Amino acid sequence: MCLKDDGHEFVTIWNHETCSSLRKGYTFGSWSKEIGKEFNSTYNVTIFATLNFFLPIVHFFITPNNTMHEYEFPCCGLDFWLFLTICLVIVLLAGITSGLALGILSYSQVDLEVLIKGGRPKEKRNAERIQPFVKNGHFVLCTLLLGKSLAMEALPIFMDLIIPSWYTILMSAPLVTVFAEILPQAVCSRYGLTFGANLAPFTHLLLLIFFPITYPASKLLDWALGKEHSVLLRRSELKTFVDLHADEAGKGGELSHHETSIITGAMDLTQKTAIDAMTHISETFSLDINSKLDMHTMTQIMSKGHSRVPIHTGNPRNIIGLILVKNLIFCRPEDETPIKNLIIRKIPRVYESWPLYEILNQFKKGHSHMAVVLKGNMETESTAPAHAVDSPVFLNIITNQESNQVQINGGNILHNLAICYHI
Repeated sequence: MCLKDDGHEFVTIWNHETCSSLRKGYTFGSWSKEIGKEFNSTYNVTIFATLNFFLPIVHFFITPNNTMHEYEFPCCGLDFWLFLTICLVIVLLAGITSGLALGILSYSQVDLEVLIKGGRPKEKRNAERIQPFVKNGHFVLCTLLLGKSLAMEALPIFMDLIIPSWYTILMSAPLVTVFAEILPQAVCSRYGLTFGANLAPFTHLLLLIFFPITYPASKLLDWALGKEHSVLLRRSELKTFVDLHADEAGKGGELSHHETSIITGAMDLTQKTAIDAMTHISETFSLDINSKLDMHTMTQIMSKGHSRVPIHTGNPRNIIGLILVKNLIFCRPEDETPIKNLIIRKIPRVYESWPLYEILNQFKKGHSHMAVVLKGNMETESTAPAHAVDSPVFLNIITNQESNQVQINGGNILHNLAICYHI
């Protein structure tokens, strides 16, 4: 604010010009003089501060041609169109750098590796093109943010050369918000991979131009925050991730319920032990070694539908081995063949604390798909004889649960694990 010597006339200073130059062409004239006469020689600072804010706005509307200052390149000469084009290019550059920051840096190295190894052909190519940028995340981040900041700062400077300052204030903020923030991020949040891959040469050019500034800054960030590293999902998160990709989740997933059950069941095996997969012996079917394969026994075997039948001696809790049902194909009920005359296979023994994956690996060797589970652990092996037939025995058949189905080596049939429990 500038005052005359008599204290009755005041003007607003624009562009830090002197009071004398302002009074020549940009004073408010008699209108502002009449306002000044209403005040005493001692002016209220608050009132003048308020007038200093509002009078420029009023001046804009009452001044001929609504001009607040004489800008350098008025419409519509060659220089005007040149600087207008520069402004449009600056807005475009700000939008591109903003979109690249989201399109490239929103992907992790794990995401790109998944796309490269298992994505569609186009996704593989796009992921391979932006993978080098993701590996140098801090370098790319500093470069794109610097380019965006320079563009946003340069826009008002060039706009002020072709339009009034008041228009510059009104137009630069919406242009930057809409075309450099909202639209690029809305597009790149959905098509970021394609956008980043197609503009990979432009990104390389920016990295080269701003290298002297952004590379040291990125190394400082690497030292302070550590380099970018792959973030893998925990087991529980991975199970939830698989469940969300099931078709029954209603999110467009391609996995069926059967597939998700197998995947999550296989993941659960690492956390479960033999004791978690056991059933009481009273719920199993076994035969005494002294029994005969008559019509009644053969009917029982057929009705149970098992491929293997445990054999006990005397007490059903004393398991000594097993027979394969397929070996009974030549046995006739009228012959009443004694079971002790059949080939009784040895049944493996495991401990209740053994992980199911370890037991599964034993089954996959093809020797047996049933095992006796000893109570305790390997340290107590000497106290539990291998053929302790006088000890109480529990048998477990893992039920036909899809989550526990596994593929045995040498075939493509899903077998169920069968485990016996021996105390």
